[in-house]
Amino acid sequence: MDSRNQYRRFFEEEVHAHYEYLCKFLRTVTNDHLLVRDIAQETMATAWEKIHRIREYSNIKHALLSTAKNKLYDYYKKNRPNERVVPIPEICCDIPFLEEDGLKRLLRNEERRTVLAAIALLAAEYKRVILLRYYYGQSLRDVAKITNSNYNTIVSRHRRALKVLEKLLRKGE
Repeated sequence: MDSRNQYRRFFEEEVHAHYEYLCKFLRTVTNDHLLVRDIAQETMATAWEKIHRIREYSNIKHALLSTAKNKLYDYYKKNRPNERVVPIPEICCDIPFLEEDGLKRLLRNEERRTVLAAIALLAAEYKRVILLRYYYGQSLRDVAKITNSNYNTIVSRHRRALKVLEKLLRKGE
């Protein structure tokens, strides 16, 4: 009984604290509030079932985010069977970037509030790519898989979004 109380306390303090973050991530990806609630609840249920494993992770937020992404992929596989779904190992590969990251350069040169205000002015498709890439730390390949879009489309939206952001920030100077 004592270990069960420890698990409950750990879940409430460490795991449940990331629930809102997961919801924001899923809302950014899907833009479907009912699906967000379902996937977030399934993620929390899985976390509770595997609480003994989750306690061993050094970064609980990352483990929950991976679980939520897997739940979302499973949902897409079941509900959109005709669309191509890429296996998880291919999705999880990080892409090495040879050039300096665009938004990091902008953040270094501009104040954070100014950049965030400019991001808010972006079109929804550009805003989604920028938020998933930089706020949630997803690779462009992951953004493509999560949004069920072509990788080259996401790369193009990323570049265009950075150009629009640069123009918006220059106007603000």
